[in-house]
Amino acid sequence: MIHVDEAGSGPALLLLHGAAPGATGKANFGQNLDGFSRTFRTLIADLPGHGASDSLPADGGPQYRRLAAAFDADLEARGIEKVHVVGMATGGAVAVALAALFPERVGKVVLVGPPGSRAHLSPAPSEGIKAIQAYNRGSGPSREKMRAYLELTVHDPGLITEEILDERYNESVRRLGLDGQQSIGATAPGREDVLAYLPEVAAETLVVWGRGNRLQGVEGAFQFLSGLPRAEAHIYDDAGLWVPFEKKDHFEHLVTGFLTRS
Repeated sequence: MIHVDEAGSGPALLLLHGAAPGATGKANFGQNLDGFSRTFRTLIADLPGHGASDSLPADGGPQYRRLAAAFDADLEARGIEKVHVVGMATGGAVAVALAALFPERVGKVVLVGPPGSRAHLSPAPSEGIKAIQAYNRGSGPSREKMRAYLELTVHDPGLITEEILDERYNESVRRLGLDGQQSIGATAPGREDVLAYLPEVAAETLVVWGRGNRLQGVEGAFQFLSGLPRAEAHIYDDAGLWVPFEKKDHFEHLVTGFLTRS
């Protein structure tokens, strides 16, 4: 079962979050629900293995392919024939796979700092990926580890409030107790080469990046831009990974304009 928070009417818009510990649809995109629901039937999903969604069976198959199939089936069950998709971080990789494998289901795509690019100008693994990989190791999860990770996702660390920290930390511990580990993310088995899907994405795509992204370096924007057949890009000078939060109003305006443009 895939859990979604839904509001609004109009063309369907699916938002897919990242897969770091404690991430959920509302944690990543909750601040955008009101803005997008003025124009779209907005569905903020919890990825399988996160939030209130069930985990996928651990059969070791290709992760993004299985997640795309799960969302295609879920959309069919909800009676949604066509949907625009916004995917951030791992959610962006799922959006790419969904658009490549189920092109009849997808309208336009917005990718916010997705994984999969080849790092040539930045460290690999990045600071952010190292923080994700270390989160459950050693002494296990802690508020200090969560704060350190969240501050890597934004240009201005002051944006990370105690409320945000508590929400993400508590959810990470709750989900770890259910599953024993995060089912998807930086260390999960069965991940595919996201870039290999790009030539098969027929949908118009907007690539969004923060120049200060410390998980996926900004060079990734140009790799996605060059690999996608119908793409354009917007790069924020003063943002990190979490653009939908950091640049809330401008991001909503940018995405709405792109999705409604004929």
